[in-house]
Amino acid sequence: MNISHPTGCHRINTDHLAPYETHQDADGQACGNHQNYKKYLEQKILESTPPSAFQSGLITNEDLFDILNHVPTGMAILSTDAQLRVLYINHEFTRAFGYRKQEMKTARDWMELAYANAELRQQKLTSWLSEVQQAQVNRKPIPHRQAHVRCQDGSQREVILQTSLQRDLLLVTFTDITERKRLEGELLEREKQFRGFVENANDIIYTVDLQGYVTYLSPNYQKILGVDPAEIVGKHFAEVLHPSDLPDGAAAFASVLQGQRVTGVEYRIRHADGEWSWQASNLGPMFDDAGCLSAVIGVGRDINLRKQAQEQLSLSEARYRLLSDNARDVIWTLAPDGSITYVSPSVEQVRGYTPQEAMQQPLEQILTPASIALNLAYFSQVLADVAAGRKPQTFRGQMEYLCKDGSTYWCEVMATPILAEDGSLVELLGVSRDISEHKRFENELKQAKDATEALNRALATANEQLSRMASTDRLTGLWNRRHFEEAVTHEMIKAGRYRHPLSMLIFDIDHFKAVNDQYGHLAGDRVLVELSQIARQQTRDSDLLARWGGEEFVMLMPDTGPDDATTVAEKIRSAFAGHRFPDLGTVSASFGIAAFQLGESLDRWISRADGALYEAKQTGRNRVRRASA
Repeated sequence: MNISHPTGCHRINTDHLAPYETHQDADGQACGNHQNYKKYLEQKILESTPPSAFQSGLITNEDLFDILNHVPTGMAILSTDAQLRVLYINHEFTRAFGYRKQEMKTARDWMELAYANAELRQQKLTSWLSEVQQAQVNRKPIPHRQAHVRCQDGSQREVILQTSLQRDLLLVTFTDITERKRLEGELLEREKQFRGFVENANDIIYTVDLQGYVTYLSPNYQKILGVDPAEIVGKHFAEVLHPSDLPDGAAAFASVLQGQRVTGVEYRIRHADGEWSWQASNLGPMFDDAGCLSAVIGVGRDINLRKQAQEQLSLSEARYRLLSDNARDVIWTLAPDGSITYVSPSVEQVRGYTPQEAMQQPLEQILTPASIALNLAYFSQVLADVAAGRKPQTFRGQMEYLCKDGSTYWCEVMATPILAEDGSLVELLGVSRDISEHKRFENELKQAKDATEALNRALATANEQLSRMASTDRLTGLWNRRHFEEAVTHEMIKAGRYRHPLSMLIFDIDHFKAVNDQYGHLAGDRVLVELSQIARQQTRDSDLLARWGGEEFVMLMPDTGPDDATTVAEKIRSAFAGHRFPDLGTVSASFGIAAFQLGESLDRWISRADGALYEAKQTGRNRVRRASA
C-alpha cells in the first residue's frame, strides 16, 4: 500500500509491515486488520515528520521503512497511549535480540521477554516511563539508559537505550555495546596485571621526561627507601642523586637521549632515615607511536647490601693483613719416620693444645681427612725423591687443622725438606699460618659474587624486555618504525654488496578514518590488530613487517624481486578483503611496491614505494601498484 504525505511530495510503501492484532487508535477507532494497522502507523509517521523534510528533498524516491530496516541499530516505534503498543521494529532489532514483532505486542511484552525477574522488570519499566513522562512535561530530551538485555537464545547483551518522543510516537533505538564492554574489560584487566607487575616487582621502575624530571616511580620506591614516590615525582634527577654521583648520572641520561641503552649505572639516593642508599640502574629510551623519543625508562635495583658487603670485605682484608703481619705462626718439624719432633708455643693459641700435647697426636687428631691425604702424598713424594737422589720440592698449600674445642681452622702451610750433606733427609721444617679469616672472606666474596651474578642476570632480563619494548609497536606487536629503519639500512648494504634483490611493500588501510569515526577507536584498534595478524601469516621468517605509523604498514622482503613481491602483496590484499569484522564488515587496503635500486637513498626508495601506494589509492583502492624505475 502507498499513501502520500500531505504535501504530495512522497509516497510511503508499508506493504512489508507485519500483521497486528485488533486495537484502538488514539481516537478510539478500531483497526483490527492489517490494512487499518498500516494506515494508522503511516498516518502517525506522517504527522510526526515535518513537511519540510519531504519538500526539501531529504526524503525522495526511497521507501521510508526500507531506510529504517537498513539502519545498523535496533529500532522500535511505540505508541504513547497506556498500552504502549509496539507499532514497528526493524530487521536489526530482530537480528540482534532474536525477537520478532509478532512476539511483542506491547512494551510490557518485550519487558517480559527481556527480563525474567518480575520485580526487576517492573522496576525498569516504571523508571523508563517516569523519564518519558518527565520529558513530556519538561519538553527535554529523554536521558539515555544502559541496560542488560536477555535475548531469545538466552544470551545477555549490553545495550544503550535511546528514546525519542515524536508527538504521540516513541522512537526507541538499541545500540549493542556488548563487544565494546568486553574489550574495555580486557583492557582494564591487562592494565591491572601490568600495574600489579610494576607494583610488586622487587626493583624500582621509573620514567624521566626529556628535560630530566621524574614523571613516574613505582610503589616499591617507598618499600626500599621509605620515601613516598609522590615526594620525588616532579623533581629533577639532579635533586635526587648524591652530588658525587651526579656526573655519572648525567652522562648516562645524555647517552639515552642519543638513543642508547645504558646498563649498570651505580649511584646513591637518600633513604628516609637520612642515609645514602646505593642503587644500580639500567636505562633505555621510550618512543611514541611516531617513533620519536618521548621519555627515559629505568629499572633500578637496591645494591646497598652488596656495597656494604664489599666495604666490609675490604675492611676485613685490611684486618687480615694486619693480623697476618703481627700474629705468631706455628712452626713444627717432622722426623723422617713421620713423628713430630717440635711444635712452637703458638700452637696453643690457635688449636688449644699445648706443644707437648700436639707432639703426641697422630695425624687423625691433627688434620681433617682431606688434609691428611694431602700431607701423606707430599711426604711420600719427599721420601721417594730422596731415595732416588733427587732434590725434593718445597710444599706450598692449604690444610685444615682440628682444634681442641671441636672446630677447625685453615692454614697456609709451607714445608721445606732439610737434607744432610749426603743427601739424606734430616727433617721436614714447616710453618703453618692461620688463614681462617681469609677463607671466611673468600666464602663471603663467593656469595657476594653469586649474588652479583644473579643480579646481573635479572638486569640482563630487564634490559632485554626494555629493548623489546623500545623496538615493537605496543598495539599490534609488530616492529616499530625505529627498528625498521635500523634494519633496512643493513639490508640495503647487503643487497648492494652481494647484488641480491630487495623489495619494499607499503600498504595503507582504506577509509580507516571512517571506521574510527563511525565505530569508534576501539573498533579501529581491533582492525589494526587483526589485519596485522593476517599480514604476518603471509610473511616469511626473513621478511620484516613493521607498523610505519597510524594505519600505514611497511614490509621489507630480502632476496625478493618485484614480481614475487607483487604476488605476496596480492595474497595479503586478498586475505584482507576476505576477512569480515563483526559489526563493520570487510576492510580493504591499498599497496605500493618498490624494488631497491643500487645507489639510491632510503628516502628515495621509500618515496617511490609511497608513490605507488598513492597511485593504488587514486585508481580505486583495494589494489596493488608497482613503482616504476
